Amino acid sequence: MRALGYFQFDPEAPPGLPASRASQQRQLSQFCQREGHTLSDTFPESSSNAQGGRPALGRLLQHLREQRGTFLVLVTNPSHLGSTPEEALETVLAIDALGFRVASTMQGQPDAFQAVARTLQATGPGAERRQRILDAMQSKAIRGEGLGKPPYGYRIGNGKKLEEVTQEAEVVRLIYRLYLEQDLGLRNIARHLNQEGLHTRRGGNWSLVTIRDILRNRSYTGTYQRFGLRVPRNHPPLVTPEAFRRVHDLMQARTPNRHKGLVQPFLLSGLAYCAQCGNRMAGVTRRQSWRRKDGQRVQGVYRYYQCHSRINQSVCTYHTWRAPLLEEAVLNQLRQQLQVTATLPPRQQEAPDSATSADNQRSQIRQRRLYLKYLRQAADGAIPLRRLRSLLSELGPSSPGQEQGMGHGLAPSGPDEAADGSAILDTARWEKLGPEIQQQLLQLWVQRIVVGDGEAKVVVRQGITG
Repeated sequence: MRALGYFQFDPEAPPGLPASRASQQRQLSQFCQREGHTLSDTFPESSSNAQGGRPALGRLLQHLREQRGTFLVLVTNPSHLGSTPEEALETVLAIDALGFRVASTMQGQPDAFQAVARTLQATGPGAERRQRILDAMQSKAIRGEGLGKPPYGYRIGNGKKLEEVTQEAEVVRLIYRLYLEQDLGLRNIARHLNQEGLHTRRGGNWSLVTIRDILRNRSYTGTYQRFGLRVPRNHPPLVTPEAFRRVHDLMQARTPNRHKGLVQPFLLSGLAYCAQCGNRMAGVTRRQSWRRKDGQRVQGVYRYYQCHSRINQSVCTYHTWRAPLLEEAVLNQLRQQLQVTATLPPRQQEAPDSATSADNQRSQIRQRRLYLKYLRQAADGAIPLRRLRSLLSELGPSSPGQEQGMGHGLAPSGPDEAADGSAILDTARWEKLGPEIQQQLLQLWVQRIVVGDGEAKVVVRQGITG
């Protein structure tokens, strides 16, 4: 498997010391050689930048957003992913949300999520009890017993191991046949299952992501994996190891060569929603080339926004918007609304009274408790990472993870321009701002953008407009 490496190094350490850049680079290379991975690229982070935003980690995340193939993210030490265990877990979740797995080269800690989760569990009230629970979970893992939610196609049987669910297992086998024998891509497989009336375990539509997860899950070969352990022939396989390897090879072969160089972020990421189905809008980049009549080859880059439901599930009929047109329409509408308001950020519109302040404090305490509860449930294996991401997103933008502002693109934080609405009104000033600051400005002022076929409606945050 192809791998991307991330590590922090001490720029003043001699090459022979473990903290040096050369030593950590060598650690990644040796791990890949030993495990049969190909180290495609590395993102070294100087320790002097660790408290200043982790720019190398930001570049890694942006690189992953542009990838479609199978990649493994390797870290020499999971604690490098954040200044606190919570921040490190947030980074693992962000990478997992992009469809990639994080692994550690540290001996005895191959699962980066579990490594930082143990650190979190070892701190705060109830640490001893949580450690006992973790030890019990590890004992079950050694015996190959099911933990948490079983993969689609299985259930936990009387012997506490995975056993086949006939109807779901047939869908899993169908997915593998469609991919290997009928040469269908992930989106076309999702479309086929949805058109045939086949649903996920929760009764929802299939998506590109769910199909990809099934094709990547080694559990379907009968292999049990948990807490860094791998137990072959632990439960009934749904596909053969040969079929699984063919899928893996085909996925790599189908991965296009990605365009290298600086990638321009999409301005409305995280703010735009489809008016038809309510799902988020995603920025998509397409590169095409063609030959003119005179024989000259011409290349074009097209950027547009499209509904996630249409991209992943092929169930939404919404038509796409070219990125420049939608962004211009949103900015024009926002400027019209801001012209009648004071250029103050939403949090400065009015001072809350003491009762409101007390309510906010209670709300923040409650969110903090839920935040830690969800992280520990995932660390114990009680809920999968996908469910954890969903729970954390339900806490809202003021959740602890958002407040920390890790500085590498996971939460908005920036200079004073991000708190000045006049920068949006002044077109010349706006164009001089970098893409990250422009995004932070919009996130500060805009609650959501509802995008339809022929119009887009900007909903500003409460308290901005009179």
